[in-house]
Amino acid sequence: MSWSVSYLGPDPHVMVMTLAGEIGRPELDKAFAGALAGATEHDAWHLLCDIIDISGGPTLFDVYAVVVALDQLGVQDRFREALLTRSDTDEITNACFWETACVNRGIAARAFTDRDEALAWLTAP
Repeated sequence: MSWSVSYLGPDPHVMVMTLAGEIGRPELDKAFAGALAGATEHDAWHLLCDIIDISGGPTLFDVYAVVVALDQLGVQDRFREALLTRSDTDEITNACFWETACVNRGIAARAFTDRDEALAWLTAP
């Protein structure tokens, strides 16, 4: 598994996290910690998480654990995440679960299959 972080524009500052390969719980936790560190350091709380190139994803339990951790951080007022996935994979199920679990906790999150739509949603006022 590999992951990388980059940033788009100064206002609003959008962090782009790209994940690839097989992702289990340990890798998901490392990526989450990396995203949190980047968001804090660069004040980039709008996240585009690109999982198009993952070949095996985390379980629903793993996804739920990350949602709970995010909820406990108390960043609902500034955090916004667009999860970019392919529609022809099992990951769309995890992406939709992620969206629902986040929204139920007051966290702005949405699953997308189109990058332009995801960016438009992230940068909308």
